[in-house]
Amino acid sequence: MDESLPRFAIEPETVIGEIVRSVDSSCATIDITALLEEVFCYRSQRRTLAEVLHTDAELLTSGRPEGPRTVERLIRALQAKGATGLVLPRCGKCGRQRPLTAPG
Repeated sequence: MDESLPRFAIEPETVIGEIVRSVDSSCATIDITALLEEVFCYRSQRRTLAEVLHTDAELLTSGRPEGPRTVERLIRALQAKGATGLVLPRCGKCGRQRPLTAPG
């Protein structure tokens, strides 16, 4: 393993789990690693998501649509497992919470 890589590139599932639990305590009992492996088939997706959340964890709670669609997918999956403190991003045009169309 390359120790010069940032932690979010080496341990994306752990980093995402820590960030999610730090912003929403209702996720404490959710097996986030298993959820991530189910929702995001490719580790590269999880690495990118970990980097995005490492840079701006507020994307999980702000409702801002600036992040990639993977943030929305994560929030939806966590809400289905009982998360209560996460906020789906709102459409930048109409302001409604609906599936975003941007790639990611």
